[in-house]
Amino acid sequence: ACSPMQSPCEPRGPEVTFSVPLVAHQGRPRVRNSPRGAWLYEASDDEQRKRVIAEEFRKEYRGPYPMLDGPARVEVLVFAPLPKKRPKRIVREPYTVKPDADNVAKQVLDALNGLAYADDAAVTELVVRKMPRSRGMEFETQVYVGPCDYAPGETLF
Repeated sequence: ACSPMQSPCEPRGPEVTFSVPLVAHQGRPRVRNSPRGAWLYEASDDEQRKRVIAEEFRKEYRGPYPMLDGPARVEVLVFAPLPKKRPKRIVREPYTVKPDADNVAKQVLDALNGLAYADDAAVTELVVRKMPRSRGMEFETQVYVGPCDYAPGETLF
């Protein structure tokens, strides 16, 4: 199997699964004005989250970088606790609040550039799931990275 989820891909190289004790998400770029114009920069907390993701990947994969030299599959599962203010009768609810799934994916894909793949353009299959928030759950982001090659003429639909 290519991953815990069913997929039409066949494993053809190394695979890595790891988790980080935070919810990864890409923040908005910041703007700094100067006499020469506006400068866009990334917030330091975004940089810190990327470093944590990269460190956890390095702990699980000790081979040469980039790990993959062809099409890649990336899966991201996001877990978060229910806020304490929620009524006790609610034990689980859909995770429909910030961060958006696309911002989670962006942070993870950027953090793995040069490590799992040369560039995130190599990611041909991407799944992001925000799991239901539950009592007793901790913030966590689980990531799977592996190769993905489709059989000739195969389609998903």
